[in-house]
Amino acid sequence: MNQNLSTLTKIGNWIATLLLGNTRELIIRIDERVNNLTADMKDVKSTLKEHGEKIAALMVYTGYNVRNSPNMPSEKGKELLRKSGFDEIYPQLRERVFASMKARNPRTLYDYEKEAERSLGSLRDDPLMDRLKDYVVEHADQPLVLIFEIASWVIRDDYAKEHPLPPR
Repeated sequence: MNQNLSTLTKIGNWIATLLLGNTRELIIRIDERVNNLTADMKDVKSTLKEHGEKIAALMVYTGYNVRNSPNMPSEKGKELLRKSGFDEIYPQLRERVFASMKARNPRTLYDYEKEAERSLGSLRDDPLMDRLKDYVVEHADQPLVLIFEIASWVIRDDYAKEHPLPPR
């Protein structure tokens, strides 16, 4: 049976070569190139995602902050926090954000800022965040990560009032 199948395969290949000639070889090469292209497209997709994240981060530094050290929201940043509803929900989230930050024992203002941003992210599924998420859907150019980063500056300063850094 295997010998008949092998013979049949040889005859099929011979007929394909006779009828298709070099076309058969071209089909094989095109198939290989398509497979390689598919792998390359996956790389392009991941690169575009990284660029999208960098663009979102760049937005923070193009009008939403006052160039200062540490960063502070500009009028545009304050307006975003107000319009998105963050200013209204922050008092309700404040103690949970502070508790989360305190548990991680931040040591610098930079740590305060990054822990505030991380804490907000960890509360993303809280029903209080629904208002922010609704705002983001309606304003695709102002992603949630942008709101969280700007808000982290406010939270950092608020947290520092209650938890001053030790002198160095």
